[in-house]
Amino acid sequence: MRISGAAIAACVSAAMLSSAAGAAAKPPPKKPVHRAFIPHLCVWIAASDTSQLELQGACHEGRAHLKTVHTPIGEVTTTFYNAKWGTSVSGLVPQHLLSVSAIHVTGSPGAVTYFVKARRLEVSGEGELVDEKAGVVATWQGQIYACENPPTSHCVKDYFHSVKGSWGVEVGTVGAPPGSPGAVDEPEPPEDSPQDRAQEELLRTPTVSIGLAVLAKV
Repeated sequence: MRISGAAIAACVSAAMLSSAAGAAAKPPPKKPVHRAFIPHLCVWIAASDTSQLELQGACHEGRAHLKTVHTPIGEVTTTFYNAKWGTSVSGLVPQHLLSVSAIHVTGSPGAVTYFVKARRLEVSGEGELVDEKAGVVATWQGQIYACENPPTSHCVKDYFHSVKGSWGVEVGTVGAPPGSPGAVDEPEPPEDSPQDRAQEELLRTPTVSIGLAVLAKV
């Protein structure tokens, strides 16, 4: 059977139209979804050694909080992620607490740079330097406060402050480490006594190690 040229042309045209219709019906490729990075603070804390802190109960993460901060060259938004472990009590009863915060700064590049530089200066003056390299600065400080912790009646609060790029990590620990052997209670001196310093140092290692571990994750 002979097929005319007109019939062949009609078939080719129909095939082309069908192909074009199929191409038009095909949905465009989906763009990749960029999800915001969310710190998993309790998971990261659990991977650290917290035995020296004598924490009770479980770690609890709070909701993220946003705050707008004004700088001379524009606004930035700080997003706070926080996790706490332990229950705070009133009075002079010794407490064992841990608080960890990760703070992310967003905004225009110029405003973020301004804010981060200012915060780095603050962190540098908030204690003893424990880490400093390109884009990172971290410090530690300890202090005593009154509590029922014989024989010294002193408990300890330690703090870790840090900045890494557009992130910051803050750690606070509260504990009742024992005083040195033979320690006795004494009036509050204007500066830490060797005995006070020894108590503060007992929380330094876990406080700093937790802070650096979280800082490495952000």
